[in-house]
Amino acid sequence: MYGSLEELKEAFGDYPRNAAGEPDLHRPWIDGLTRPNPDDPTGRSMMVRVEDVLDVWFDSGSMQFAQVHYPFENAEWFEGHHPADFIVEYVGQTRGWFYTMHILATALFDRLKHSPT
Repeated sequence: MYGSLEELKEAFGDYPRNAAGEPDLHRPWIDGLTRPNPDDPTGRSMMVRVEDVLDVWFDSGSMQFAQVHYPFENAEWFEGHHPADFIVEYVGQTRGWFYTMHILATALFDRLKHSPT
């Protein structure tokens, strides 16, 4: 997992850049980042962006859990920060994103708001 543009540059040699030459993490520019998989001792497999996701709203709604690799790591941090106090999102994107967060919280915690108690 990469946490910054600098980490991407270190791993891949440069940032993904758009037609104007500016760093840009959107498609199609992110698709150009490929490299040998460091976990493959043979050096034959490559790391590439996954072309398709299950659902873009599920993908973005999972962000609150995935960004800290919860529940596998950082449980203490997550439990003190979930749910967010403030979320900014374009009104056209709220339905799918918030619905996914609602479903995931209910599935993971059997309630909408997670609390350690």
